[in-house]
Amino acid sequence: MLRHTQYFSRHITNYIKIQKDNFFTFTRMTQNTNSTSADVKHSFYARISEVENVSPTVRALTLHSSSPAHSAVKAGQWVDFYIPSDVSTQAETMLAGFSIKSSPADLQEQNKIELAVKYSGWPPVRWVHSDLCRAGVDIEVCVGGDCFYDPQPGDQPRSLLLIAGGIGINPILSILRHAADLYHGNATLPRISPPERVILLYSATCEEELVFKESVDSLCMKHSEISCQYYLTKQPSGSVLNATCHRITPSCISAALSSLGPNVTSYLCGPPGMLDEMPGQLISQGVSQENIHYEKWW
Repeated sequence: MLRHTQYFSRHITNYIKIQKDNFFTFTRMTQNTNSTSADVKHSFYARISEVENVSPTVRALTLHSSSPAHSAVKAGQWVDFYIPSDVSTQAETMLAGFSIKSSPADLQEQNKIELAVKYSGWPPVRWVHSDLCRAGVDIEVCVGGDCFYDPQPGDQPRSLLLIAGGIGINPILSILRHAADLYHGNATLPRISPPERVILLYSATCEEELVFKESVDSLCMKHSEISCQYYLTKQPSGSVLNATCHRITPSCISAALSSLGPNVTSYLCGPPGMLDEMPGQLISQGVSQENIHYEKWW
């Protein structure tokens, strides 16, 4: 699953792998229409500690980092996931980028990263959904991604409109959990103001594909500032409580923005068709380009 991040302008990302004394350095080169930048990231090892099928098509993984000194993550980022050749069905190491659904505090406090991977025919994804992906396997990972929510001390609080389609809930859930940690006053996040309010619009084809509905509902119950609206695109109207059986429409976005007020930042993640439309809808309703952040896969 290739990841593509955008701050409304097109980014093209390449990775170069260099081996030095059995430790790998990854140089990430990012280009857009305005500038070119490069930064070096270091990989670290994490052990798969739990594997769970959370729907007929989605498998969740819990990893524990063995190198906390090298591990850091921002809400909304992904991990490059290097499947070692000795447990792979291919001759060489396979590379896959999977979005993180856990909060940064989970890694800081418990050395834990949570992922969820939807089945496809792509070899790295088939590996994740096979018996080779099991508790006890060590995986080389590298955190990356330029689309993240990382408020700093002194920043003015803004409301968040989060929009997720299908397995695109992963980075959006990470952002939602980070916001909840800010509301809770997490000890690892001193002097950082939480968002004024958060609304999540979460769309899936059917009820069983709302794979983290219980987690989202729990956050909404704990924090009055957080609310969620669910949308099902391929399920008969009226068949599911607390869900609307149609796509996320411009009127849905308008209602959410009206509730949030003027100072809104929006994060989106979902299939290409959804993200081809949503940024333009947000702009037409008054959200500025610099406050629209999204991650797209193909």
